[in-house]
Amino acid sequence: MKTLSGIEEAKAVIGEFQLSEFRIIRELRFYETETHSPCLEMTVESEERSPSYQLKLVFTGVRSLRLREFGGKQTRIIGLDVTDISERNWENVCWQVMDYEDDNLNFLAKTATIVSFHDVTEKL
Repeated sequence: MKTLSGIEEAKAVIGEFQLSEFRIIRELRFYETETHSPCLEMTVESEERSPSYQLKLVFTGVRSLRLREFGGKQTRIIGLDVTDISERNWENVCWQVMDYEDDNLNFLAKTATIVSFHDVTEKL
């Protein structure tokens, strides 16, 4: 079973955590690269951790994207989960990303990486 790329680096700074602690979606950006690979960038923020942290995750090879109840107010997902499904041997799919609590977010991806993390209370 694969681990999410960048998670060990994030845990070295933040400490032990579960992705389900990051309930507030601050930004969701879907775009296509020059090689026509669909990508999704997602910035999520912890809600009950003190200090509060943000993670920026990048997913490539995104497909079957489904969103519900996004926009109009602060978007929250209660059960964020990024699961290695590579053992299923689906072509160009290794990860399933979902909100297992309310099913407001669901998609498949080839790669999944935590690209940045920071304390939101720090001055930039």
